[in-house]
Amino acid sequence: MSSLPLWPSAQSSTGASMSAKPSLFAEERGFLVPWMKQHSSFIDPVIASKPYYRKCLDLLGTTEVPPQDLISSYILPLPSMLTDGNFKAYKKLILAISSSSDPTFISRSLSASKFAVDGNRSLRKTTDLFDHDDKLFICAFRGQSESRFLHADVQTSRELWITLGLRQSRDGMWSSQDYFECLQYLSERQFSEDSADADEELASDTRFVLSLLTAPNSSIRHFTNLVCHFGRTGLLFSIGFSCRAKPQMRQNEACCSQDTSINPLRSYISAPRRNMLEPNTICSL
Repeated sequence: MSSLPLWPSAQSSTGASMSAKPSLFAEERGFLVPWMKQHSSFIDPVIASKPYYRKCLDLLGTTEVPPQDLISSYILPLPSMLTDGNFKAYKKLILAISSSSDPTFISRSLSASKFAVDGNRSLRKTTDLFDHDDKLFICAFRGQSESRFLHADVQTSRELWITLGLRQSRDGMWSSQDYFECLQYLSERQFSEDSADADEELASDTRFVLSLLTAPNSSIRHFTNLVCHFGRTGLLFSIGFSCRAKPQMRQNEACCSQDTSINPLRSYISAPRRNMLEPNTICSL
């Protein structure tokens, strides 16, 4: 019986049937993706998941491949380009992993791999991407959501991504590296955006990100050596700049304006309870 071709293949488009041995099966169809190794060796999981047929397969000696082995031995690495068909299968794979009986164990095979997909559909390590629900990152990386955050279609599997190392605040605290990257990109935005609407949004984003330096009980209060840790970076922020100023004009204002005071960010860090983010102030680190 085990050698008779009675079982439908997971590659349903071929219409092929296969024998119970030496075939394989998986607990969830989402794990069977087009690019996986030995795809043609797997029995249709819709059949294999039914209790009666599952018992038959066990009696006939068909091998079930557990999720962690599917990931490490058959699915990884992912294809360098996720076509529409592959991306559709990828999204089902994410749901299958999230609903697996032991997603934490599976994550050990994934945390070091380029397994996450950003808004551009580019493969990334999860540790290179930021929490898409965090206001700090939303404000700091506005305009870069495609390269900084997970693709919108897979963001709902939040617990999985956090397990894989999605960059987020922990216990209400951000890491110094993550916060500094926010400062770096904000500094770049100061002298690159040239529309009035973008400037008004940029001013609001800048105030929020820098306000964490002065807020009582701030979520970055543990950055006792922010300046020493990063050294002299040349970061520059203009607070209260003209919303109609072009980038070059704003840069000139930041460097030359007689009405603007220049203060190092270390002065804000040393006086966390004072509201020092006044209009027409230039902050440098």
